[in-house]
Amino acid sequence: MPSVLQIDSDPVSSTRMERVLRAAGYSTTRAHSGLDGLETARRNPPDLVIVSSPLPDLDAHVVTLRLRELPGWSDRAIVIVDDTRDAQAAVAVGASGHVRRDTAPALLVRDVGRYLRGVRESPDQSSEIRLRDFSQRMAADLELRLRALLAANRDLEHLARVRTEFLRNVSHELATPITPALGYVELLRSEATGPLTDEQRTILDSLSASLDRLLHVTGVLREVSAFENNELKPRFTTFNLDRFAKSFDETWRVARANVHVDRANAQRDVFGDAALLGRSLRHVVENAFKFGGADVSVFVRFEVTDEWATLTIVDSGPGIPTEQLGRLGDLFHQLDGSPTRRHGGVGLGLAYVRRVMGAHDGTLRVVSPPVTQLPDAPNAGVGTEVRLRWPRLDVRSK
Repeated sequence: MPSVLQIDSDPVSSTRMERVLRAAGYSTTRAHSGLDGLETARRNPPDLVIVSSPLPDLDAHVVTLRLRELPGWSDRAIVIVDDTRDAQAAVAVGASGHVRRDTAPALLVRDVGRYLRGVRESPDQSSEIRLRDFSQRMAADLELRLRALLAANRDLEHLARVRTEFLRNVSHELATPITPALGYVELLRSEATGPLTDEQRTILDSLSASLDRLLHVTGVLREVSAFENNELKPRFTTFNLDRFAKSFDETWRVARANVHVDRANAQRDVFGDAALLGRSLRHVVENAFKFGGADVSVFVRFEVTDEWATLTIVDSGPGIPTEQLGRLGDLFHQLDGSPTRRHGGVGLGLAYVRRVMGAHDGTLRVVSPPVTQLPDAPNAGVGTEVRLRWPRLDVRSK
């Protein structure tokens, strides 16, 4: 059964043509744009391609030229369908022939059969002139598209500047009232203004926790904004990775009993900004508990080799859908950004981590399910692995 690829953006005409072709014994595949059609033709070359004009992206004649350039396509049947009677324009760009859109079904089947058998319309003396005219029109169209692309790029640059200014201004406006609010809450909790009832203390504890969370989000906003504006300069020093790991022991022992740490290979000095790296590690671990719940297990391995310092965090949580992995680390990207989402946050945690690793000439890698098998690591068949890696030594001094 001969195969036909229809490149046609009009659902009505493509359905009508598909019905006629299938009734005549052809198998058909549809593509709704020139780019989609080219990709489909590369993956599964058909016996014949019908390119219908107009298309939303590429001119039908451009598509035909590109098809002819594909390996093994010099003699493959290609037919251009449009509303004109200019068959020579189609032949000039390499089409086997031309069919008017209003051609009767029986004639359409007849012409398709002819072109499949190797018939190819011959160019007349005007073919070279038509090809030159088409090339000029294509160059003019390319110039227009390039100008539009440059304008769009300028708009994107403007939006990027507006975004960074917005981050900076919002973080400042949020931080300004939070600081005194926290001070007043602590003043009340200390009972300096009078004794508190148990109910009042509970309310103040909840208010303090909420303000602490808001202050944390504001700090992340401020630092991400500083990264965006190249205003945050990491304070690089040499520090011992094992001592760095031990600094988290008490925090995790009190807050999260399910954090397991391996620092057997961390007994060496590394170069970096310990404060930024520490906040990055906290972001990743807190994400594991936020999305995995209180019962999730988290395993953290600190490791130093001659060339690299690596923090590997593996959790037993629900994992991350494959289609979401590519966007992790984008500003404000959340796995679930809907108003009914179960988890809080504004999508800055991994964006912050990615920028910290970039400042260290390092990498952030996220895979789900985990690929690294760690001793005593969670093994639930799901989960996520996050790896932070950066050069162990100061590569800037070399």
